[in-house]
Amino acid sequence: YFVALLTKDWRLTNQSLVELCKSYAKFNYFPRKKKDKLFSLEVHGLYRLAKLVDEGFFKNIKLPEYSSFFIEYEKWQREHGFPKGELFYKRPEKLSMVNAVLEVSLPVLHYISNKRGEMIVDTVKFQNDLAVNVEECIKKK
Repeated sequence: YFVALLTKDWRLTNQSLVELCKSYAKFNYFPRKKKDKLFSLEVHGLYRLAKLVDEGFFKNIKLPEYSSFFIEYEKWQREHGFPKGELFYKRPEKLSMVNAVLEVSLPVLHYISNKRGEMIVDTVKFQNDLAVNVEECIKKK
């Protein structure tokens, strides 16, 4: 699937999404009855990843027709401009920081080299950037 995205091969992308749906249906994450429809959250996420890679390319991708993929859900998302979800439960004012942490945009990851020369995430920068984003989110409200 990732190769298909990188090469922008929409036919292979379509095939890969169907294969991912088939594979997902074989997982046994939780006990379920045969009649239950399994929602493949991960496959939906991979489908949406294509939108981030290239909006024009994304429009050419066919929705996989498979029982674990909710075509109606994705059609609704498209018709409504892929709305961003909202916080279901708003905490009281004294806990506004919790609301901000759940609503804030995550900062960009930066990489640094460790003592062995391996590239690792700069967690200190991430924490600092996240704290700044949370403070800005609180100030906006």
